[in-house]
Amino acid sequence: MRQFKIFELKDYQKILEFYKTIDQEYYPKLSERSGGLEGHIQNIINRNGNFVLFEVNNNIEGLVGFFPIDKDRRVVQFTLFSFSKQYRNSFLPYRMVKYLIESRNSLGYVNTEKLIARTWYEDSANKLERVGFNKVGVVDGDIIPNRTSYYFEGNLNLIIENVLRK
Repeated sequence: MRQFKIFELKDYQKILEFYKTIDQEYYPKLSERSGGLEGHIQNIINRNGNFVLFEVNNNIEGLVGFFPIDKDRRVVQFTLFSFSKQYRNSFLPYRMVKYLIESRNSLGYVNTEKLIARTWYEDSANKLERVGFNKVGVVDGDIIPNRTSYYFEGNLNLIIENVLRK
């Protein structure tokens, strides 16, 4: 069975195990960054954030973290859309964002006006632009030398129109 769901504390270990399976896909590896894999998860939770999970037969196959930038939750940042190999380059990121948008009121995000994201993959950057995000910054050598990061923001209402059509 395939399903989207919002993280619950009982999912913590499953998220940790999922990140271990894709750790080598990141540079530097998540496990080698400050705080390691658990530090990444805790960083999102400690910012009053959460995760949207994509599960297949009760196994996590994809997730995205998100957290509010301000106390009123008007601005929300996405972090690390992550998928197992068979689900990369699919419409799952759109569907995850759609699920989050549809769940936002029950999560306490009724005031959200703007979404922000960062990626260093050009394909992901193009997908973000297709659903209504605007590129607001390009930084060479951001985090990693010789890698370019693209920063985006988008008006929630425009993104809703574009994502809900997909």
